[in-house]
Amino acid sequence: MPKIIILKTDDQTGTGGPVNLEYLFWLAVKPGQEIPLPTFQSDWLGVTEEQTKALQQGSIIEKRRTKGFQVDLSTPEAKQLARTTAVPGIKARLEQEFAQVQAVENNKISPLQFYGITWDDDGWKS
Repeated sequence: MPKIIILKTDDQTGTGGPVNLEYLFWLAVKPGQEIPLPTFQSDWLGVTEEQTKALQQGSIIEKRRTKGFQVDLSTPEAKQLARTTAVPGIKARLEQEFAQVQAVENNKISPLQFYGITWDDDGWKS
């Protein structure tokens, strides 16, 4: 199952701008914390039927993100270096960001943890 899916690249480095990416993170959801979304459709056109089922069942959640990655092209040496290091560097930063976002997801309180708990004059009841 993919974890990072790049949807679009907009390279503005020719004008001194960043490499802009639109991408998806597919994050694993802890068992028991799934929230089904039976009509969910991925933003990725290459999604398989099996992957759509996992997204709809809530075992995987999709987060769409956009980010610009600045690439140094200020000198001929920097341009040469960017040709060999920019793509691996961007991939490494995406992997690091994915790990951070997945860690946050793993440590969330289950949205279902408090569902159905009530309070009245006698106290809390589950």
